[in-house]
Amino acid sequence: MRNPNDLSLLIPLLEAESDEVRTAVRLAIMDYCPFLDEMLAQLEIDLSADQQFQLHLVQSDYMSKELSQVWRRILSDGCGLHRLEIVLDFMANMQVDEYPYQPIGRQLDQLVKEYRTHVAVPDVLELSRFLFETKGFAGARNDYDNPLNSNLCYVLNERRGIPIVLSSLLILVGRRLGLHIDGVNLPGHFLAKSVVGGNNLIIDCYNSGRILTAGELASLFFTPAVDFVDLLRRPPSLIEMARRLMKNLHNAYGRQGNIDKLHLVELLLKDIEPNEYPIRLAETEIASPTFSPGQIVRHKRYEYRGVVVAVDVHCLAEDEWYESNLTRPKRNQPWYHVLVDGSKATTYAAQSNLELDKTPSEVNHPLVPFFFLGFADGSYVRNNEPWYWKND
Repeated sequence: MRNPNDLSLLIPLLEAESDEVRTAVRLAIMDYCPFLDEMLAQLEIDLSADQQFQLHLVQSDYMSKELSQVWRRILSDGCGLHRLEIVLDFMANMQVDEYPYQPIGRQLDQLVKEYRTHVAVPDVLELSRFLFETKGFAGARNDYDNPLNSNLCYVLNERRGIPIVLSSLLILVGRRLGLHIDGVNLPGHFLAKSVVGGNNLIIDCYNSGRILTAGELASLFFTPAVDFVDLLRRPPSLIEMARRLMKNLHNAYGRQGNIDKLHLVELLLKDIEPNEYPIRLAETEIASPTFSPGQIVRHKRYEYRGVVVAVDVHCLAEDEWYESNLTRPKRNQPWYHVLVDGSKATTYAAQSNLELDKTPSEVNHPLVPFFFLGFADGSYVRNNEPWYWKND
């Protein structure tokens, strides 16, 4: 452990004029982690606001590196779905500052114990009823974007979660009971699947354990881009599920505006090689954008108006967000980030849902001055400030 007195000499240098000096000092102070707070309390140093911020950066960098090392070790130790519990346990530890951590294994063991008091011979259908009817696990509809909905500790206590976490719950409890359950990695949803009597049993864990046939699956989620036979034949791997879990968390922190956690998740995502969903995408031509930043548009269905602040050539939002979109327009078309008039809201809308608004009045939104230089001839002039809610 480093000498606390040396730390007292480093602290003032955090406010050095040179960026190179400040960077070198932060690296030196990182050697005092994870006991930095304890040493600072011992020294009783009166920290300035800038010093507190610099120390916050040090501790964030340290935590990111520590978690990244653990994360890489988890992924390199094997890719079987039996390690899904370890991935979810890691994610719960990531959020220990937001929700008290409890070992996931103990809670899953307790569910298995309760289930065995109800059913003598394990059965996938009975297990689904037990979890989603008897125990009341269901989709988090009221606060879908809450990052804690990706935390299995939180889900086990609150009984609400996003599709992939609820499906993972069924998979993990089922495996403890000797039942083989896999995931179904739909582009717009995540389901669970087991083979019973030679037939696929498809379970929508987000919607109270609803049972779907293969035909119902195709009719509910039909798109020419999805080969459902191939989708059911090849369940997602651990890496694919880990990447999707992290992408969901990334989007949730992005909408929450939690920059520290957003950067941490981005760091962890770099350790997972991009994997396509197990589907075959049809070759389709993407239309050119009809609207450009600065133009005022109106939503055809919901009738709100707003100004376009950024354009994506196709939908870049995570699948879980797309699933929550009631209209579910085609993803393979231009999508627009829109500052909504008369509110603080920002929406992400498909080109097919928008039309040009011919109202000459300006848009009342607090972010307009940050992204536009002015208003003239019915539209705004976009500045060079990058749009920070991009979903790429």
